[in-house]
Amino acid sequence: MKRLLLVVLLIAAFQVSAQQSDRVVRASAFILEDEQGEKRAVLRLATKHTPELVLYDENGNSRISFLMIADETWLKLEDGKGKRSITLSAGRHETALQIFDEKDKVRADIGVGENNWPMLRLFDGNGKVRLVLIVGDEGPGLVLTDENGKLKFFSTP
Repeated sequence: MKRLLLVVLLIAAFQVSAQQSDRVVRASAFILEDEQGEKRAVLRLATKHTPELVLYDENGNSRISFLMIADETWLKLEDGKGKRSITLSAGRHETALQIFDEKDKVRADIGVGENNWPMLRLFDGNGKVRLVLIVGDEGPGLVLTDENGKLKFFSTP
């Protein structure tokens, strides 16, 4: 009799659990913690209209962030020290991949602009554009500048 009662209780508990699994959970933020209670992921609204998902490593450093700002979507990959390494953005007017150095300065970006022309830009350690390669409807173009931004070479089809 005790076994039958236990089976009935288990079935009833399973049915209640199954019914509750269809329910919607609403919150302003979700924090996922590991077995030690350390934060490993956060899903929240960074601002009123900006959803953000951040994943953390075992040391508590953010490593991956995904967010949507107005008409753009961003994916940010960080090193273990909280510095950006790579940013990927996709928006209505431009799609781009940016690569950062250890000083958090952009050193290279590649993208496609509003005119659908692909472009590669390389930056020096001070963040100044030193090389631009673009392919337009007429063909490729190349721009080289010195450390002061002075034009050194310019070529278009």
